[in-house]
Amino acid sequence: MQGLGSISIEVPAVNFADIVGHNLVKNRLQQTIKLLNNPTLIKHHKVSLPRGLLLYGPPSTGKTLLAKAFANEADFPFISVSGTDLLDHNFVKDAICPS
Repeated sequence: MQGLGSISIEVPAVNFADIVGHNLVKNRLQQTIKLLNNPTLIKHHKVSLPRGLLLYGPPSTGKTLLAKAFANEADFPFISVSGTDLLDHNFVKDAICPS
């Protein structure tokens, strides 16, 4: 795991099979992975690849676990940032364009 301020980057070991419930969300995230792994389909629909994924909802509902499973199954790093950090212009600037 490495970090930049409050940003942490990791390669999670959890997958969707480890998560009980959230079947609709898991299904939609798996569909997103299929799209990301098939760039010709994305180009066919004339949309650009997403640069990130944001899950929202009440605390303690499994968003972070779902995001880690998504990152693992999509073979992406998991990057965690607190919501309050995203409100800090300097933090966002440093995160996007580190010196």
